[in-house]
Amino acid sequence: MKSVEKLLALAFALLAFFASLAGTAGVVCAAGETAAGGALAPAPSPAPFDFRKGLAAAVAEKEASQFAFLDRVIAAGALSEDHRALLKAWSNGEIFKQTTTGAEDDDVATTTATGTTAAAVVLGAATPSGKCPLLSVATGEPLTGTDGKPLLVEPDALEPF
Repeated sequence: MKSVEKLLALAFALLAFFASLAGTAGVVCAAGETAAGGALAPAPSPAPFDFRKGLAAAVAEKEASQFAFLDRVIAAGALSEDHRALLKAWSNGEIFKQTTTGAEDDDVATTTATGTTAAAVVLGAATPSGKCPLLSVATGEPLTGTDGKPLLVEPDALEPF
């Protein structure tokens, strides 16, 4: 847990640092020119970055892959409130693994560092019975059972990534 907290602290510090550079001379502008006015060749566009799927895979991986994910987050720039909430959940140990029904979907399942297949999930709002729906980190959608209804679990029954 401590290494994830350090990774996230580093990521937020780097995001703040790069944001502070936004108005300084020599920074490449969107039009392919530097702030000082010199012409540059347009930078190649990076591959699309899917934050949710990247996070779902990173939580199941070893530290080197987690650093690679955080590098992509930093390169992508500003984070949405949804992304910040997911990073906070990761930092607090509130992203869990679901290895039973509902975790088989290729869009939400990932192979963990131990070789098992699981879905990275967060808990939705508790029902009156105290059970919570499982929300996929990769898609934001609830995991469903074979009956098509959202899976409801006791929060204490889950294992954090």
